[in-house]
Amino acid sequence: LNPVPSARCVELVYLGLAPRFRGRGLASLLMRRAFAQTARRGQQQLTLALDERNEPARQLYERFGFEKTGWKLAMIRPLGGSAGSVSGGGSGGAAGA
Repeated sequence: LNPVPSARCVELVYLGLAPRFRGRGLASLLMRRAFAQTARRGQQQLTLALDERNEPARQLYERFGFEKTGWKLAMIRPLGGSAGSVSGGGSGGAAGA
C-alpha cells in the first residue's frame, strides 16, 4: 500500500500469490486488510491498476467493488545485451518537455 497524498487515497501497488497459495481465500483476506489499513490512515479511497488480461485479478477486484475508471500506459525496457547504455537519444531533453 502506497499513500498518494496528492490524490487523497492509497494505492494498492501489487497483490500476488504464488500458485501453491491460490484458491485458499488469501487474496480476499489481503484485500480486507488493505481496506482496513486504508481506513486507519484516514483515507476514503483505495485505488489500483491491473493488466486487463489478468482475469482472476479483475474478478477479485470487482467482487470488492472496484470499477474501471480509466487506463494507464505501462512502459517496459528490457535489460541485457547492449542495454547498459542509459542515454535516451533524441534531443537529450525529457519526453514531452
